[in-house]
Amino acid sequence: MDQIIRELKGSPDKSQIAGIASQLLAEDVVNWTQPNSESLELFSTLINKALPQLDDGTKFDPMLVDLFKSLPGISSLVTRISTLADSILSEDSKLVNHAVTCSHINLLSALLTDVLQVDSFATAYYRLGTTGSQHLHRRELVALFAGSKVFESLSMAAHSLDQYCNKFTIDDLSRFKKWKNLAEGKEYIRLLAEQINSFYITTIKSEEVIDRKDSLEVAGELLLKSTKLGSPMALSEHFITESNFENFLQIFSHVKHSRWHILEVSILPYLQRRYLSFGPSDKALVSSISRALALFLQKCHSPPIFKYGELPKVNLNMRRVLVLSTTISGQLLLQNQFNELLERWGNLLAINHVPEIVQEGQTQLLILSLSQLDNHVLIGVANTRSYLDAISNRLGALTDQVRLLGTLFAEQLTKHIEPSKPLDFGLESMYDENLKQWLEVNDPRGSGIKPSTDNIWEILNKSSSDSNSIHIENLHISPRNSAKDRENGGFVNEIGRNSGSNLKSSALMKTPKITELVDDVDMENSDLKPYPLPDSDSDDSDDDPTLVSKTKSSPPVYIKDLLSYLQEENYEKQMLALNHGADLIRRKARFGQEVDLYATALASQLAGMKDTFNIEEFNEKRLITLSALVASSPKLVPPYLAEVLFTGDYSLQQRINILSSITLGARELSGLKPADAIDAKPSPSKLLPLGVHQLFSNPRDHLLETSLPSTAEIDSISSELQAELIRDTSEKAKSELIGGPKVLRMSAKLSRERGERSSDKSQKITTNSFAKLCSRYFFSPLLGQWYTSGGAQSIGTYSNILVGHFIKTLALLLHAAYPSSSDIPSMTSQLLDLVMANRGAAKSALPILESILTSMLVILEINDQEFTVETWSRQIVDIKIWLEDTWQSIPNEKTSSFAAGVLYKLTEIMAKWERRLVGEFNSLEGTL
Repeated sequence: MDQIIRELKGSPDKSQIAGIASQLLAEDVVNWTQPNSESLELFSTLINKALPQLDDGTKFDPMLVDLFKSLPGISSLVTRISTLADSILSEDSKLVNHAVTCSHINLLSALLTDVLQVDSFATAYYRLGTTGSQHLHRRELVALFAGSKVFESLSMAAHSLDQYCNKFTIDDLSRFKKWKNLAEGKEYIRLLAEQINSFYITTIKSEEVIDRKDSLEVAGELLLKSTKLGSPMALSEHFITESNFENFLQIFSHVKHSRWHILEVSILPYLQRRYLSFGPSDKALVSSISRALALFLQKCHSPPIFKYGELPKVNLNMRRVLVLSTTISGQLLLQNQFNELLERWGNLLAINHVPEIVQEGQTQLLILSLSQLDNHVLIGVANTRSYLDAISNRLGALTDQVRLLGTLFAEQLTKHIEPSKPLDFGLESMYDENLKQWLEVNDPRGSGIKPSTDNIWEILNKSSSDSNSIHIENLHISPRNSAKDRENGGFVNEIGRNSGSNLKSSALMKTPKITELVDDVDMENSDLKPYPLPDSDSDDSDDDPTLVSKTKSSPPVYIKDLLSYLQEENYEKQMLALNHGADLIRRKARFGQEVDLYATALASQLAGMKDTFNIEEFNEKRLITLSALVASSPKLVPPYLAEVLFTGDYSLQQRINILSSITLGARELSGLKPADAIDAKPSPSKLLPLGVHQLFSNPRDHLLETSLPSTAEIDSISSELQAELIRDTSEKAKSELIGGPKVLRMSAKLSRERGERSSDKSQKITTNSFAKLCSRYFFSPLLGQWYTSGGAQSIGTYSNILVGHFIKTLALLLHAAYPSSSDIPSMTSQLLDLVMANRGAAKSALPILESILTSMLVILEINDQEFTVETWSRQIVDIKIWLEDTWQSIPNEKTSSFAAGVLYKLTEIMAKWERRLVGEFNSLEGTL
């Protein structure tokens, strides 16, 4: 080994290195595949001495690549790449020229990518042999591949080279592009899935494998760890195919623990996205997926399948699959899941505090299970104490929706037990469109869904191709193809007549144009200096049609164009999209379904968009466009944004932007000012000179100056709301403390400012369309995702800022739904629960404290005082005691006075309804 290392240090050429690799790969050479000092020195010399001198841009020798398919080889590559990348990313190296280091990182990363072929893990695993330390080495190899070490090194390398790739040669840039996608989570997970599959096949088919059981357990451990690297659905995308499904099932069965975790984060989300996302699925498809899923459920011990089905992200089709797959797995499992769900569904505490969207999912699961349970089981359920208590608790609930779910389940249960004499509450008139839609699927008078014996993959493959064709067709549909548009002379003309489009007729005329042709020229052999095209044609360009002109982009006309403009890395198009996006979305929402067709794709692009070109007022324009999309597609966009708020990979600024857009869109739906009409900062004409203004500026101005761009609008709205709601309380407190003469006359101007001219007949009456949408599409999805994702713990860094903004968003949504929404009591109860849970964090976090105070003001304002005292007496008293203990210790003067105002209002209410509070507490003590 020493002789080989000396040869490598002596600057060998390619043929010599190939000979050394061939010699090492021979069986009679000293074992270099084990992690020891000699093997580490060998690979260190190869990486640092030999490889840089042989870099001529060509492919790596296959013998060299095969040599690195070992634990010490891969480990040495990963360690060296990480070290070099870290040296570039460190603060101390900002001014250092890293050209040589970047070239070396690029070379090693390309070699590592070639090493990570389909069989690299299996090769490295079995090269470890059967030494005494084999178990430790195998664990190290698993950690290297599935424990994020390889992936982290490639990600660091790609991130460090991104800022220097503009200085690369053509060969270096080509090499960088070949391996860069592997630094993305999804691509690496796909590669890892191929590695796991290849390792399993090698283990099963090889006759030389002695410890096959241990090897299969290693495959299971790889599978489990790979779900924690991000993009876990990419695993199922590779394995849930006709060719790999059996291998996947066998590897899954060798996972020692946490099998349900793989189902929850990878298999179930993939099945829903791949097969069950396009409207109501037919019975054959649901049956086939259920049979496939049941094979996994049978290998899990008491999987909480119905708990997963309650989550807001699970749709009706997936719930049908969950119920049927549980049935296939065994009637005992179905009965246990049903009984546990019935207990949770009827629990009084859960009825009052669990989001309604989750309760609706529970009800769907219960009703879907009725057709799969035996009749004698249903009769037993109807006579149990848990069922009777559940129905009683729901009939006594605060909101109509919760009571409706209780009556609905009771009706469906009796229809299954006694079809001739069903229970009927006569509440069909209260069913909304969504409830009617899933009741059609749940119709107990149908034949129901039963397990079929058809070939699973024939149905799944057909469904997959149909779904893809539907998806592609939807994405490329154009409104101009409709018959009505053709009759009106095209879609552009229709817009020009009805929407006041500023398109000029000359823009639609065909004019001769010379197209610039660019030949593919080898840049290395060209000495010509390229000159930029002018921004516009010369003055006499109309007289000379041979001149080359650079055409400017026009504003987007269709929603599809708007989406493509936002996706392109082009300054002009992104600027046009942001400037005209909000108006285009609102105009298109008045007719057709074009906005709904592209709503989620557009929301995803806007939510994750970055200011690549330093566009002026980028965040404000993006917020205005996204809030217009929320208002134009309120049934699709808010639930989608609520989901990606917690599950997406977004920065703090982007998450706050999502919450702000939901709030501003809701206010627009409720008849208040749209986002682009809100001026968060005062007009310059109303400001004093800068020096004087800083002396006399109020805390609200300071708040707006220091807020994040996306919070300024919401801070402005909440500050105005706080001032409006606390005004009367402040005046009462001042009059009690200061005393003095009473005001006998009030000027008309002051009356108008205080909103006391309620008899103004010229005031326009507006309809609050947001009231009916608030609970289901705004409030419940946000709270549901909050609890599903683990609340503040899932937010991570800067959680106090985001938690405060989240609570404030819910409070503003609740205020916007007042007074027309029938779900105000339910939403109030859920908001109070959130407030009570975050009081501890508010002591050290000013944003959370301010949001809690705003929420309490809104709750006290929109709910009747007597009803508030009767329903939430315990919470009101607890909040008052908490404020009494904390308000004087608040460091911020503005927030402290605000807290004092809220405390005064609570004290006033409690003094007025003291007798009722005493009665409520006596009744509470009597029930304990």
